[in-house]
Amino acid sequence: MEFLLIVIVYLSVFFVKLMSFKHILKFFVIVNILVSVSFAQSQPQQITHAKGGRLLAYENSNGKFICKVFDAYHSIPRYNDGFFKFSLRTKLKLRNLFILRNSEDKSMVGPLEYFGTLTSPEKYAYQINMEGEYPVIFRYPAHAANEEPRPRVDPDFITTIHAKWLSGLDPQYVEELKEYPKPTQESFSLVKPTGVLEIDAGQLSLKAFDATAFDLSPFGARMVKNDQPFSIVKEKEDPMEAVTYLFNEHYATAQVENQVGLFLETHAFSQTMTPLTKDCGGYVMLARRQDDAETYEVIAVQIPYGYTLIVSKGAIHGDTTLKGKYMMCMTANHKTMATADVVFLKSRYTKENLRVALLNTKEPTELLSKSDEAVLYYENNNKEKSTAFYSKLNKEAKARLRSSTLLPLIAVDKTSLKFGVQWFLHNAKQAIKI
Repeated sequence: MEFLLIVIVYLSVFFVKLMSFKHILKFFVIVNILVSVSFAQSQPQQITHAKGGRLLAYENSNGKFICKVFDAYHSIPRYNDGFFKFSLRTKLKLRNLFILRNSEDKSMVGPLEYFGTLTSPEKYAYQINMEGEYPVIFRYPAHAANEEPRPRVDPDFITTIHAKWLSGLDPQYVEELKEYPKPTQESFSLVKPTGVLEIDAGQLSLKAFDATAFDLSPFGARMVKNDQPFSIVKEKEDPMEAVTYLFNEHYATAQVENQVGLFLETHAFSQTMTPLTKDCGGYVMLARRQDDAETYEVIAVQIPYGYTLIVSKGAIHGDTTLKGKYMMCMTANHKTMATADVVFLKSRYTKENLRVALLNTKEPTELLSKSDEAVLYYENNNKEKSTAFYSKLNKEAKARLRSSTLLPLIAVDKTSLKFGVQWFLHNAKQAIKI
């Protein structure tokens, strides 16, 4: 590196004597680019910030919150990394990413911090330093990324469902979507309009597994270690903004019980998710369509502290079930964000929000995943709720339920629906019920 700089200096002195001012200016621009590239290739470059910062206040009908801005908050534009950065532009970008759903311990809120921008993400590999109070992202030449091959996800951890994707972006589903309540733009989605995923089940059961040990690429995702260089995308995409979101403890439950439900989405941009504390929990749902357009395979991916989940553009995923504070990197371009196709999970039979359970076991859960058997069950010993639930089922669903061999039926008659199933979880017998 030192030798290269010496050569550049000597050449500069020589050519300056021979060239006009115009050519001298061009020459030094080229020299500056060469020096910048040489430095970038020889050492990691810090591209996000975690010191200082200014505060921005945001609010909607659910409340107020403060975002701490660590980067690009100055009135006079500054050219850096291919872009002019200044406070107004930063405010507009963050407003595109603004979310405040529900309130208090039932909320999802953010961005709470803004660390900076990942420009030309296809050109670099990245590494995340988690040693300080806030994460710091470094970048390397893209060839520095080296990810080890892993086996595909064990079929035991995959749940198969039958469902119909009623896209809010597709006019052909307008009439069918009228059967469902619409979420408000302010509270529940960064984009509109939204749709519904009609699932042939009363509950969706997913299985926990060590996602760091498997290749998630068939589901359009990758799990990478923060302390080792990793690539995010291979093809050109928008700059990605590094921000944080907080998923409070009862957010997912509140979405199911009091709001419009959990959701899956797919969009034309990639996204990363990084837990910022060791007590972060929950999981991300990943799904993929089978040859049959109404058959999906679904997995639940838990992101351990020290890892980042990369969701590629076009992948079907849902993060409503996360818990804790996560750093996310994604575009803030409103046109690109408008490509998001968001669907809320509903039971095809009851038209109500679908519950999702995570089972920390490898035991089979066919009774929940075999939707063609209309496997539905409700809480025991509650005649009023059971009767209301049963009355919403159509004749076909009731017939399938009565004839189902998957469930140890306790009681089903015209006025009540009381049944359940038991198995061993964590070496203890537990009743699974809604």
